[in-house]
Amino acid sequence: MNKQQEELAMRLDILIPMKWLSDNYTLSGNNKHILSKVVELNPEWAIEVVNNGELKLSDVLHDFKGIYSEDEHFVPRISTDKEYTFDEVWDALIEHGIATENELRLVCHINGSKIESLNDVLEVRTSYKDWEQYKSME
Repeated sequence: MNKQQEELAMRLDILIPMKWLSDNYTLSGNNKHILSKVVELNPEWAIEVVNNGELKLSDVLHDFKGIYSEDEHFVPRISTDKEYTFDEVWDALIEHGIATENELRLVCHINGSKIESLNDVLEVRTSYKDWEQYKSME
């Protein structure tokens, strides 16, 4: 377990009620092992949970249980998918040399200033459907 994962486990320890952990798991002295396992299995989820103060505790506990049990049928309530904004995709297309600002202006003038227009440019130039898919293939 690396340093970032250890920090995530410590931050989860603050968020997850000790009584809930002891009621649901055999702690054998401490809960570090259980928290560390969840972080190792799904670090993206742990990052989302510790950084998002608006999540419902019931959703966090539901997901914690499913991740820890490694249930193949588990469906998380907390999404770790990053939703990219129009501005983020616009800047990324230019920064990665996929399109120029003038090209994006032209396409958005014709098709509308919406994320779908930027995804169309990305697909024509790279064959990836959206920025998330492009990033995952980098």
